[in-house]
Amino acid sequence: MAGCHFASLHHPASISPHNPTSLSVLSSARGRGVKYLDFYVAYPGRVVMIPGEDLREKTTSVEDCAKFCREEKKFICRGFEYCRSTKTCVLHSKHVMDLKQGEFIDSKKKSTCTHYA
Repeated sequence: MAGCHFASLHHPASISPHNPTSLSVLSSARGRGVKYLDFYVAYPGRVVMIPGEDLREKTTSVEDCAKFCREEKKFICRGFEYCRSTKTCVLHSKHVMDLKQGEFIDSKKKSTCTHYA
């Protein structure tokens, strides 16, 4: 429909603090018990090889990491890695689907880090 904006729960660019229309969608969703992590898809085994825009240490949960990404104000956060063993959260401006060959690897090895986008 012309003039309508439909926000996707799974694409951070469409629902972000940088998109005023999306703030009411996010607020409404949280009012229904939706968690920050509900806005992301996990990519187990995928490791991003390029540095992130921000590193948050002492992050105690993946939900907190998702919240940091959703509420980032310096750049549009399109994904993050949470490493539970080191309690680190790396925020990325590139969505995992926009990465080029060589900017990520897919591993079958079990890891304590998971990428979300």
